[in-house]
Amino acid sequence: PLFNFTNMRWVQLFARAFGFLLLAITYFFSNSTRKARLLWGIVIVTLLVVITALILLAIVSPQIPWPNYVQTQTSVRVFDLVCLSYISLHALRSHIKQPNPATLTVPFGFILLAMGQYSVLVWSIDGGLFSFYAGQAFRLAGLGVFLWVAFGSFTNRRHKKGIET
Repeated sequence: PLFNFTNMRWVQLFARAFGFLLLAITYFFSNSTRKARLLWGIVIVTLLVVITALILLAIVSPQIPWPNYVQTQTSVRVFDLVCLSYISLHALRSHIKQPNPATLTVPFGFILLAMGQYSVLVWSIDGGLFSFYAGQAFRLAGLGVFLWVAFGSFTNRRHKKGIET
C-alpha cells in the first residue's frame, strides 16, 4: 500500500516525545542569559530536524524494520515522565521564589499530566483498565487546569484593557 496507517502510531509517539522535550527545554532556558539564546536556537533547530526526519521516516519508509513498538513506547513514556517531572519541579521552584496564587495552578496541571503519564505507563506494562482510565482522567484534569489558567489569563487581560463583551 501507498500509505501504511500502522506507522502513524510511530508519528504520534515521536510527536508526543518532541512536545514534552520542547516544553522541558523551554523551561530549562526560561531564565537564560543572552549567550544561552544562541544555544537555545541551536537546540531547537536540531530538535526540529530530528523530529522531521523521524516523522518522514515513519510515513515514507514503511518497509524499514522498526524496533518493537511496545518496548519503544514504554521507553518514550518514561522519557515523557522525566520531562514532566522536570517541568513540574521547575514550575514549583519558580512559584516558591515568587509566590503568586494565579501561578500555583500551573505546576498542579503539570503534576496531573505526570500522574496521567505514570498511570498510562503502568497500563502499558500490566494492561489493567483502572490504570488506563485513571491516566485518561488525570490527563483530562490537567487539560482542564490549563484551560482554566488560559481562560483566567485571557479574561484578566481583557478586563485590564477595559474591553467589554
